[in-house]
Amino acid sequence: AKLFSSRGAKSTIITTPNNSKILEKPIEAFKNHNPDVEIGIKIFDFPSVELGLPEGCENADFINTYQKPDSGDLFLKLLFSTKYMKQQLEKFIETTKPSCLVADMFFPWATESTEKYGVPRLVFHGTSFF
Repeated sequence: AKLFSSRGAKSTIITTPNNSKILEKPIEAFKNHNPDVEIGIKIFDFPSVELGLPEGCENADFINTYQKPDSGDLFLKLLFSTKYMKQQLEKFIETTKPSCLVADMFFPWATESTEKYGVPRLVFHGTSFF
């Protein structure tokens, strides 16, 4: 998002509530040093407990620090649970009409969503935005 916005593209990071707390300070600092950039954060609902995950489980870092007997299955549960955000993503695409979507490789379902609305998708193979 920083790369795109620093080259004049309006960028929005789509994330979950707990992950937004991690992203807010670095994004604000970047915007303070680059006042002309358009970069924002859109928070999608992610009810981890309802999805069969521990409270607050929204990323792999959580799983790495979660020392419980069932933690081995958590990564797969988290991976499959991300599909919960598909409908929110499609609504976002439909209302904002983005030029493209850059999505992590762990969101393969995002390809269907972008194809549905004719939006190109780039696959992001990395562990961080920064």
